[in-house]
Order: sequence, then structure tokens, then C-alpha cells
Amino acid sequence: MEQLDTDLDYSVSKARSDAKKRFNTLYLLPILGVLVIAFLILAVIFQLSIDTIVSSFMSFFIVLFFIVAGLMFWAMRPETSR
Repeated sequence: MEQLDTDLDYSVSKARSDAKKRFNTLYLLPILGVLVIAFLILAVIFQLSIDTIVSSFMSFFIVLFFIVAGLMFWAMRPETSR
């Protein structure tokens, strides 16, 4: 009868970054949305003229769209098995 191999070799591996932690960066987007809605509500309540900032506001949203798309691809990327 053969003896059992009881010599265990423990390998040390680097701690992987948790994939769920990457999704935590996406929590900034609802906060930004709440700030924009609060700004619009204040503009309605106090009858502020926002004509001068509409074009820059829309440019901001276009840039924000591409940032959101990039963040989604970054957060959902698969883990590498190296």
C-alpha cells in the first residue's frame, strides 16, 4: 500500500480586485443626476435664466454619455486569469 502524499505546497497568489468594487464607481452617476435635477428645480423656483448655459449644458451631457459608456465597459470587463 502506498503512502498518502501529505506534503502540501501552499502557493501565494496576488489578491484580485473584486469586480463588484469597480461597479461602486458608477454610484457617482446618480449623484450627478440629482445635482443636475436640483439645479433645474432651483432655476424653476427662482426663475433663473439658463439660456446662456444651455449649449454648454448639452455639451456636458454628450461628454458624460461617452464617459458612462466607458465606465460600463470598464466595470464589466472580465477578470484576467494570469
